[in-house]
Amino acid sequence: VTMDVLGIPVVLTSLAKDTANLRESFEHLPQCIEQFIDKYGPHTFDRIGFNMVPFNAGAMEHATNIAYPVSTIANGSKASETLFAHELAHHWWGNTTTCNSQEEMWLNEGWASYSEALFLEAVYGKARYKSYVEKNHRKVLQFAHARDGQSLPVSGIGWEHTYGSHVYDKGADMVHTLRGIMGDDAFFNACKSFQQKFKLKDVSTTDMEKEFQNFTSVDLAPFFSQWVKEEGFAHFDFHYIIENNGIYAVNLKQTPRFNNEVYQIPLQLTAFDKAFNRYDTTVLIKDKEQEFRIKPGFDAVLWAIDYDEKISDATTTIGHVVDKSGGYIFQEDVLATILIDS
Repeated sequence: VTMDVLGIPVVLTSLAKDTANLRESFEHLPQCIEQFIDKYGPHTFDRIGFNMVPFNAGAMEHATNIAYPVSTIANGSKASETLFAHELAHHWWGNTTTCNSQEEMWLNEGWASYSEALFLEAVYGKARYKSYVEKNHRKVLQFAHARDGQSLPVSGIGWEHTYGSHVYDKGADMVHTLRGIMGDDAFFNACKSFQQKFKLKDVSTTDMEKEFQNFTSVDLAPFFSQWVKEEGFAHFDFHYIIENNGIYAVNLKQTPRFNNEVYQIPLQLTAFDKAFNRYDTTVLIKDKEQEFRIKPGFDAVLWAIDYDEKISDATTTIGHVVDKSGGYIFQEDVLATILIDS
């Protein structure tokens, strides 16, 4: 199967009997290519190739000739299409820029894992992106420390965890958080610049921090030193909220998981009134406990921390609106319910 996407030759190879399934399973590959070029910059190599091979232990991101398990295209299934997104992402994160040591493998695998969500965003929309990120984050919080035998950072870990859950899954979590801190324009401009500046070179987390800092006024040093290079997760709670003449004294405290860090990060706070109108503001949290004075302009009946889930902290939350009486059954992964009186 051959095609041309943005001037790039694309060759998909399988046995003749699997060609129809191959076409159907890879239907969204052109959108994947277009998304990565749009967000990460030009494709480096002279073609993109996927070769169907008879093994079931993942895939391998050889530049221009990705080895891909034929089992994933059975019956034209799209159930594994995030796998081709992951492997293609390595044409940027792994093949164009390459981690300079095994301890920095998150720069290859964490970014490729995050790119799965970016692919889903392009094909199915923002809601699918958020769902994928939420599911991955829940997996990290519940299982990463169990699967790897301990809580770990994503950068600077030992060889025995090079291909562990922290590198792949928490690595993707940290990329999502970096995007949330920087905002889309700054983040993706930094991605493009990083890929071009370090094209066909080996890179470190420090290289990334320095380059990405050029695209934002937010101090990224705390993010890289605390979120990326240290184990554990930030967590923020409301301590108290007191209203006085329309001004709310909002006190936040930090209760991190797996460490005793005092995190510094821009944090979005959201207030809602009874009609579900919202007011957003961003505060810089940098102390174990801090009070902020906020004037939303209405009577706030509900407050939320990081309501849009821009950062991957120590919690997972899913909101539901309940507007009538009756019985409701929530899935076990629903940790937060928003109650609205009808």
